[in-house]
This record gives sequence, structure tokens and C-alpha cells, in this order.
Amino acid sequence: MRGLSWKSITFLGFGLLIVFPGGGAAQPFGGWLALDGRLGGVLIPHQTKLEPAAAITIEGWVRLHDAPPDCRSLIGKNAQRAWWVGVCPTGQSGGGGGLLRSSLRGAGSNLDGGRLPAGEWTHFAVVFDGARHLHYVNGEQVAAAADSGPLPGSGDPVEIGNDVALPGHTPSADLNEIRLWSVARDPEQIHGTISQALGSPQPGLVAVWSLVHNAADALGAFNGTLENASSFGTPSPVPPCSSAFTTLCFAGRFAARLSWRTGTPDSGLTMPTAPDRVTGSGVAVPCPNRRSGLFWFFDPDNWEALVKLVDGCSLNHRYWLFSAATTNVFYRLEVLDTATGSTRIYFNYQGPPAPAVTDTDAFATCP
Repeated sequence: MRGLSWKSITFLGFGLLIVFPGGGAAQPFGGWLALDGRLGGVLIPHQTKLEPAAAITIEGWVRLHDAPPDCRSLIGKNAQRAWWVGVCPTGQSGGGGGLLRSSLRGAGSNLDGGRLPAGEWTHFAVVFDGARHLHYVNGEQVAAAADSGPLPGSGDPVEIGNDVALPGHTPSADLNEIRLWSVARDPEQIHGTISQALGSPQPGLVAVWSLVHNAADALGAFNGTLENASSFGTPSPVPPCSSAFTTLCFAGRFAARLSWRTGTPDSGLTMPTAPDRVTGSGVAVPCPNRRSGLFWFFDPDNWEALVKLVDGCSLNHRYWLFSAATTNVFYRLEVLDTATGSTRIYFNYQGPPAPAVTDTDAFATCP
């Protein structure tokens, strides 16, 4: 494709602002609940709407600091009687991280599946649709079990980072954008809002605890309070970027890295690696202008993804992020603004050709 001049890019960017107002503007990570493994978290008083019976989706973002020594609570409403989501040891050596576990009917209803790596923001979702209990990690289904009948309630408070039946089992982790739904979200719906913060009513959305500087429900109905040793964290600057084997550096400030995978996602269970699963890091090929670059996966003669950063500060006070790809494998593209610590994460899901990213609200970090 023929390159565009900065003048034509600016004109195109203006058009994109009209077509995609606010697209992807509010991805999480503006702040988070910081937990250090000691008793703490957020407590939300009981109300019946926090106990959906016919269907439920519990989702959010987590960044584990290390592998959990035992099962730790991400969010729960009594692990012995009602719903609970947590992280447990994987039973695998090496790699760090934990195993996603959830129970929807109290003790004995555990479902295991999905590895949550340490040191990396990861999206999780637990879904019950009236017939199945499902786990998703980064928007991919990683576990499923048959389950039917209405879900029980407990009358206990909701706790983020803790649970009334497992006091003190707080993870060493950061949590962000925790949502509770009274509907079963399908993969397309999860993908559609995985990179956005929700702050207005949507069908089936019960509560959103964004955990950016406070414990309030973004919808205003189910506000929480901070417990014990918990605190809120915010992004902070890191050393300036320099291009490396797996890193594209834009303007000495924005660092882009891409990881890819073929085959099935990691279930996190103790079993041999799936024979069809191959993983790797995209190899970076910066362009001379340092405003764009390429990644290749399998062969240096075949690029797989192009990434471009555009300074749109004079138009909407944002840096814009564009990408295009010639692949159909799963990948995760993470871009970090080293000047502020702000992060953007984009996924492609295995199967169909990767769609383009045209995020004109990527970084509200001008100048």
C-alpha cells in the first residue's frame, strides 16, 4: 500500500474522528486496586441483584505479581454457598502465574481452566448460560462444564480480593474493571468490550467496579468500601524506549511488543503441552522514520503485522494507534507509553483474518 504524507494522514485522522467517535477511548489501566497478599480488598454490601439466578457473567482484568501459594480470591459472594472466582496454583513447574478457578454453587462446584500469567494484564470471564459453566481468558474459551438450574444466593456481601468464606486469601495482584452481569455473554460480546471501560447502563449489566482511584460502582448502584491494607495504584513513567529484537520503539517513547500463538489456548491444567500449540514473540523490524514498523512470526521474508503511531495531539489531544495484519493466528499486541506508564492492549482471535485497528483515542497522554 502506498505511503501517506503527514498532511494526508492528518486529513484521514480527522475523518476517522467523525466515523469512530471515542472508539476504544477508555481501555482500563488508568488505575487499579493494588493488593499485596494480605487481608484486604473491596467490600460491597449485599443486595439481591448481586445474586443473578438464571445467568451470570463475571469478568475483569488481573495482573498477578507472582504465582499464588494457594487458592486466592479475585471476587466472591461466599465460596461455600454461592459464586466465587479465584486463582490457584497450576501444579506446573516454571512459567509462573496461576490457574483460573470458579464456583457458582458453592463448595464442590469448582471449574478449573485457564492460565493467568504473572506480571501481565490478563482478562478473565466466568459465564453461566443456564446449561453450561464456562471460562474465558483474554476472550478465548478455555474451560467448560455442563451445569443447569437456577444459581443459589448467599445473602453475603460481594468482596473483591477477598471472600467471606475464605478470609485472608487475598492475592498479590492488581485488579481493574470488574463487571457483574445478569446475562451470559458470548465470545463476540466479550470481545466487543474487552478493551473498553463501561460507565453507562447496558442490557444485563448489574455493576462495574472500575477500581480507578476508588471503590465506586461506575453505574452508581452498588458502591464499595476499601478494606484493610488495600490501596489504589496508578501508571507511572518507566525508562525511555529503545528498539530491540522484539520491541518497536516510536519517537523514543512508545514501546510495542507482540506475542502470538497457534492452536488451542493454554488451559493451565497439569497436562502435556497441546501438540498443535506453538507460541512466540513477534520479531520487530522498525521502519526508518521510527513512526511505524513490522513484526514477523515465522519467516523474516513474510511480515505478519504492521504497527503505526500518529501524533494527533493537535486534533483531539491523543496519540493514535493503527495496525494492519496479514495473519489469522491469535496475537496480543501491547503498546506502552513509557512517559506515563499507560498501556493499550489489542487482540486478534484465531481463525478469521485479523481486522485492522484504527484507534484514534489510544493515548490521552499529550504532549
